[in-house]
Amino acid sequence: MSTPSHQTPLDHLRVPATHAWQLRQWLIDQGHAESAWLKLAQLDRSVLGDGLGHLTVAQCQRLLQAARQLSQDPALGYRLGLSTPLTAHGPLALGLLSSRDGMQALSLLMQFVEQQNPTVTLSLEMQSPGLLRLVLTDRMPETPIRPVQLQWVMLAMCLGGLEVLGRTQSAQWSGCTLHWPWPEPAWHAAWATQLPDSHFDASSLACTVPLAWLESTRSGHAPATVAWARQHLQNQTPPSSVVGRSTPGLLTTQVRQALHDALQQGENLSLEAVAHKLHRSATSLKRHLQAEHTRFSALQAQVQSEQAKALLAQGGPGIGDIAMRLGFENTANFTRAFKRWTGLPPSEWLQQQPVSDSTPHPRPAPAVRSADAAPSGSTPH
Repeated sequence: MSTPSHQTPLDHLRVPATHAWQLRQWLIDQGHAESAWLKLAQLDRSVLGDGLGHLTVAQCQRLLQAARQLSQDPALGYRLGLSTPLTAHGPLALGLLSSRDGMQALSLLMQFVEQQNPTVTLSLEMQSPGLLRLVLTDRMPETPIRPVQLQWVMLAMCLGGLEVLGRTQSAQWSGCTLHWPWPEPAWHAAWATQLPDSHFDASSLACTVPLAWLESTRSGHAPATVAWARQHLQNQTPPSSVVGRSTPGLLTTQVRQALHDALQQGENLSLEAVAHKLHRSATSLKRHLQAEHTRFSALQAQVQSEQAKALLAQGGPGIGDIAMRLGFENTANFTRAFKRWTGLPPSEWLQQQPVSDSTPHPRPAPAVRSADAAPSGSTPH
């Protein structure tokens, strides 16, 4: 039995080339040559571009089929799904991890899928009392590689969702069930301990979770960050009408995502570090950003400003901690930068923010920690 799908010509659907680049990196890590992969797929290197454009679903399927032939891995879909980190989704991940509860995170995820992945649709169904079923319907025609693509998408989405819910250990997955619309593969048993319970020959591709998981309030809720993530998704440029070519403004989005990832992981925010993440030279990155009418330093400041406001809104970390998280050498440098961004010092800016309905009393301003060293400019290290 197969997942119901709307049979759409493969050349009429496009997906971000970042998926192909993730596949490319996995193959390289396994010791396979890019040239051998592309030769098997019968595609030219120009199809991949710089990872910022879009490919047809047909091209993606050929690349995935070639990867499976090259790796001889029948469980490639499982492997890719399990190895896709939540942070690979950049601003979306930040919004999901800052959501009030699982329902808000699910709403954000569905918005992302609707806008960014034209090959799938997500819908919700109530099962027996207390169970919610998330159904994935795809628009991909039947091909031998389609189940691999769906395994990849479903597992990345399901395990990322469990991470958002704070259920990162398999012992915490009881109650979550994956429903696969095909017979159980012979190799599934070897992976079963790394997955939630799986049912096969299901009527549709779906994931069932207890409703209580989604309704539980999460710690670390940051309304400003969730609002920013939603706005970011709304503002993202739709796929280019020219397949495989960079969409104007898309590099800007990629740089912002790389900067957000670096902040979350405590990594270097420098031009050279971000350029390396995007497989470019610093000179090339600067030149292409200029073509999109922006500068790296401006994007760096935007991301730091957004993250600073989100952290202040949480009311937890002190200004000294925030300065350190954002890569500033000391509190004084951060305070000067924040005043340039907003016109106010952090404490005054926070006092002027409206108090959310869930906050019964005004938030105290974070304590300002004295800088350990004399100010040395406002440039983060």
